[in-house]
Amino acid sequence: MKYILIVVALIAAGVIGYTIFNTEKQVNENTALAPIIQQDETNIEMKIEEKKEDKPVVVKPASTDTVKVKTFTLAEVAANASVTSCYSVVNGSVYNLTSWISKHPGGERAIKSICGTDGSDGFNGKHGGNLQPESTLATFKIGILAK
Repeated sequence: MKYILIVVALIAAGVIGYTIFNTEKQVNENTALAPIIQQDETNIEMKIEEKKEDKPVVVKPASTDTVKVKTFTLAEVAANASVTSCYSVVNGSVYNLTSWISKHPGGERAIKSICGTDGSDGFNGKHGGNLQPESTLATFKIGILAK
């Protein structure tokens, strides 16, 4: 009888352990997918074509009308040329750098000098090809420059 209780206890512990492991695994998998799901909700709607034979699956935008990008004129950028509202153009994209002025590792002066202007030459001269400044700059993108 004593051995039967031990065996039952071990089986119960194994079932509980297995359940906890799978629950944790499922939570971790769902958590890992959460940013992807949220990103899909904010990005353009995608359409996936069916895979045919050995051809790869092709992902295309469902509609070009779903992407709305704000376009700025150089005059609109120039109207935001102060430390309280600092827009700049770099390589055809428009960035709101107001909050970055005081945080720029090279000092405030570097950012203040490009407020309201096309700062492409200055940015590319200092940071061209360097991924860290380019990825930081991308977080401030608000639109593109009108052609």
